[in-house]
Amino acid sequence: MKLLVKKRVWVSASFLLSFISILVLMMKVGYPHYRWVAVTAYLASWIPLIFGVKHHMKKRKKPNPFVHYKNYIIWGSLLLVTAYVLCVMFPVHGDNFFGVTTEEIETQIEEDIYLLHASMGGLDDALISIKEHEELFTKDVEDLTIEEKTMIRELWGVYVDHGLQLERLKETHSQFYQIDYFTKPELNARSFLIAYAAFIKNYNNALELHQLIGRNQFLKTLLNEEHKEAGVPKDGYLYLENAIVSPQTIVQLNAGRLNYRFLQITRQFTEQDRDLLDFVHQGFYDVYIKIGRKPSALSDAFFTSFEERTFTYWFPVQKEVAKDMGLVKISKRDYFIKGPQVAKANTKMEPGDIVLTRKNWFLSNAGLPGFWPHSALYTGNLDEMDHYFGKSEVLGGMLVSEYLETNHPMLYEKYSMYETENESGRIIEAVSEGISLHSLAYTLDSDYAAVIRPHLTKDEKLIALKKAFTYYGVPYDFDFDFVTDNKMVCSELLYKAYEPQEGYSGVSWDLTMTAGRFVVTPNNMVKNFDQTFGTNESQFEFVLFLDGLGGMNKAYFAEVEDFRETWKRSKWSIAQE
Repeated sequence: MKLLVKKRVWVSASFLLSFISILVLMMKVGYPHYRWVAVTAYLASWIPLIFGVKHHMKKRKKPNPFVHYKNYIIWGSLLLVTAYVLCVMFPVHGDNFFGVTTEEIETQIEEDIYLLHASMGGLDDALISIKEHEELFTKDVEDLTIEEKTMIRELWGVYVDHGLQLERLKETHSQFYQIDYFTKPELNARSFLIAYAAFIKNYNNALELHQLIGRNQFLKTLLNEEHKEAGVPKDGYLYLENAIVSPQTIVQLNAGRLNYRFLQITRQFTEQDRDLLDFVHQGFYDVYIKIGRKPSALSDAFFTSFEERTFTYWFPVQKEVAKDMGLVKISKRDYFIKGPQVAKANTKMEPGDIVLTRKNWFLSNAGLPGFWPHSALYTGNLDEMDHYFGKSEVLGGMLVSEYLETNHPMLYEKYSMYETENESGRIIEAVSEGISLHSLAYTLDSDYAAVIRPHLTKDEKLIALKKAFTYYGVPYDFDFDFVTDNKMVCSELLYKAYEPQEGYSGVSWDLTMTAGRFVVTPNNMVKNFDQTFGTNESQFEFVLFLDGLGGMNKAYFAEVEDFRETWKRSKWSIAQE
């Protein structure tokens, strides 16, 4: 009985340490050293597991089954490895060369060799262009301007385009074995040479690019984001990193080298392919030279690949937990802010204002840093925007309503729907359903609310609104990652709408590291307001603050000095009431 209890304790401890290691890896606890923390916890998890197995074997009092079946296990393992290598080297999918005449094969090989040279040259040019802009690819992401991010995506798009072309050539000619080696040995060898040369070029350049980018995890996130305009697929850089360390790649590299040597010895290559033969010969050694110079690049690629694969399973859990926490309200009481106060607040607001809110006793507050958990962008209704901005050159001389009807018909329809409901004000904000349009009454249905106004011209505010319009419908980012644009959180919408760019001063917020991610929290927005208030660095003016009185279950209009202190308040609801 004691042995059984000990075994369960050891196994439970092992499971707990393994879970902690995954949690540390996914939440980036202890950034930037979180990987080593996770690895240490994982290795430590083996200690209780070994003790647990030891106690289990004592309980059974039977000989180790591995000793008895050792030969079967070894031979079985060898057969599995051999089968895997054969499947990698001779993929069974497709029939590119079955039932094809010799003339057709010759024509395709000639065309593909020409395309191979062009694609390899294009990939080299793309890598040279990236190296010429090395300062962008090694720069901290939080310091990148919009123009610099666009340049990175364009350069990356060109690289990916040529890399994918080489990948297609490799996939096509990975079926070189379908060309009869005994009757068409030269065609068989040339087809293999195309596949192996495309593979070597992609692998060499991938290693070089990976070593250039290094451990800039946030830039990798940017490169993994899909951008159809730049021809960038989703998870493009992740695919590159996976390819660097995958067992399939290692098999293709070394088994391909053996087949290359075999075809050389049997003199199946022709003199017309001398350039490709020299390239493959040198390329193979270049791979090992690069790995030898910086072996840490392989371990870094492995960790990143493992993180992303694990995140694929972790993210749905994180997403559902975040959504559920956002809906769980512990207290059943009404919010402090009442309808008449919302109507009065609306009379003080202008398009472009930034709205901050807080609801006490929501479980999601526990997972968000600081007193203020939410922020939103006030736009006003269609009539208000038309009156405030008029016919602006920012929109090509159009009214906002005309611009929305022409360029964002779904958003225009949503605005128009609200017009008929006669609700006060309009808010664009990121909620769990994504970037949405709500009434002011919906957003200010809270316990605390504040409004600040950027020190910008009307045209500059309209530029921010114009950008915010383009984000309508974008999903909520449950990973809370400011680097990507295809998903957003509440404060990220404001950060990117007001992000400075060439010819536009905008609003500058410093990104801070939270759980291994660069973010701007609503609470830090208020902190910035407080610390720069009354100075030349101030970017906002105070509009209003509705402060909650927990004991009286109501809110009141407080002063700017009260608002400035709120970022220091405890985030725990019990401290507010």
